[in-house]
Amino acid sequence: ALTGNGGTLFAGTDDGSVFLSTDNGAQWTAVTSELKNKGISCFATNGVDVFAGTSSEGVFLSTDNGANWTAANSGLSTSISSIATKNGSIFVGVFGGVHRSTDNGGSWSKVNTGLPSSPADVLAATGNALFAGYKFGGIFLSTDDGTNWTDVNADLSNTTIMSIAPFDGAVFVGTEDGVSLSVNDGTSWTSVDSGLPNSSVQSFAFFDDTLFAATKGNGVWCRPVSEMSVTIGVRQKRAATRQGRFDLQARPHSGIVVGCTIGRPEKVVAVVYDLYGHAVATLVNRQLSPGEYRFGWDTRAVAPGCYTIQLREGADAWQKTVMVTR
Repeated sequence: ALTGNGGTLFAGTDDGSVFLSTDNGAQWTAVTSELKNKGISCFATNGVDVFAGTSSEGVFLSTDNGANWTAANSGLSTSISSIATKNGSIFVGVFGGVHRSTDNGGSWSKVNTGLPSSPADVLAATGNALFAGYKFGGIFLSTDDGTNWTDVNADLSNTTIMSIAPFDGAVFVGTEDGVSLSVNDGTSWTSVDSGLPNSSVQSFAFFDDTLFAATKGNGVWCRPVSEMSVTIGVRQKRAATRQGRFDLQARPHSGIVVGCTIGRPEKVVAVVYDLYGHAVATLVNRQLSPGEYRFGWDTRAVAPGCYTIQLREGADAWQKTVMVTR
């Protein structure tokens, strides 16, 4: 297990050893007395607190950057397969599903409605969503802090989930044979593994806007996130008669160019929305004659994340989602 908290890296081993590094991994110091022989399977952080999940004796908490650890297992099963934090709550994957603590590990309760009975192998939070991934049961979504879960496996070519990585409102999943991306909380997934060997993707890491994927048997591969923006919700009301076209030229570090070809005189409206449905920019809102048009959106002043650009031409409407990175 590996995690970072502030300027400290934590590495956990099968024999329950915890090592700390404060110089980007150049040197490591062991701090493991309370966890020895417990088998560390996962880490998570909640502010300055660090949680360690073990393979035999539940969850342990450190409030002093790893110097000391105490058990945080009241009401909890012992074998921990995954940990995530969201809105101050701690979630763990255990036999029987998922448990949640709202008091920093002081007590735990089951939050399994809609989940398989097996332990959640991977847990990850992004925005308002919490994802639970299963090696033999697909991926599930909760938008109410674990109270209810729904299956969001549609469009996934392989539902064996090995890893999950949130990124600015989007989420990547690693499966037995590649990587898929969703920008709408799992409603749809798009394969983004062009150039990646057909391998099980075990884990992810981000550096700036580059996604690194560690595979089983084929090493580590990387790809810029800006190359993996996807199109969702493309809708066409008059497919038989429509003569226009809508496309994007993304320059995620500086701007987006929206292109459209108008086949007849129409009022054209192009608006950019954030993840919460708020309009952040209007690119065009006027009557246009037939022809080709380009409208620019300067992204340098907006926060990184996912945005939807909606174009309306008369009664026709399309939308595409782009990811703005830094």
